[in-house]
Amino acid sequence: MKIIHTLLYIPLFLLSVNTSAASLDSEDIIKGKQFWQKERVGKQPYLQRSCTSCHGIDQTKQGKHIKTNKIIEPMALSITPTRFSNDKKVAKWFLRNCKWTVGRTCTVNEQKQILAYLKSL
Repeated sequence: MKIIHTLLYIPLFLLSVNTSAASLDSEDIIKGKQFWQKERVGKQPYLQRSCTSCHGIDQTKQGKHIKTNKIIEPMALSITPTRFSNDKKVAKWFLRNCKWTVGRTCTVNEQKQILAYLKSL
């Protein structure tokens, strides 16, 4: 578990919260967006899953969790500037959401790409 926990922090060091949108890698942004929007097969009753299932299509607006109906604040850093400021929370949500949405832990590279995409908005 400690190894996984350590790996989850790597993208945060590679892509600091203070990273400006202009300095983000355009290929990472594109791949992050593709990952974010990709539909995956899930289990009943949520057979189709993607990050947009709960976070919505527009990351500058609130989302709503499809199971709990809990409101999710916008993921776009331009709207919620403190969104990625707590490393532990980011690691926790990557671990939890990747397992539910993708069926596995997201790789370090996938996390980096997702963060690049969300920070570009």
